[in-house]
Amino acid sequence: MPRKQSVRAGEALVEGRYFHRTNTAVRGDKMFLFGNKIAWLKEGGIHITSCGEKTQTTRSRLSGIPGVDVSQCSGRWFLNNKLWEFPELETRVTKSGRWRYVD
Repeated sequence: MPRKQSVRAGEALVEGRYFHRTNTAVRGDKMFLFGNKIAWLKEGGIHITSCGEKTQTTRSRLSGIPGVDVSQCSGRWFLNNKLWEFPELETRVTKSGRWRYVD
């Protein structure tokens, strides 16, 4: 379950509101963690990436976004219950929860 701060940041992202707490900022349609863009709204979906940081904080912030659930088991990341082999790559998540890598 994502932290309260993650849920608030995720809500701000989909609503296009400004949000800033410690290491997380939402500016319009973009979410930043430690200055790295980890999520943004584009083409009717949400685009996400770990920016190469496979940390609990990154997972939590991404999981705070409605329709996104990032978990870890045995060091492997899962996005909406499917193996997410390359979280550092840009990935598009639709409102239905389906996802695919973006070319």
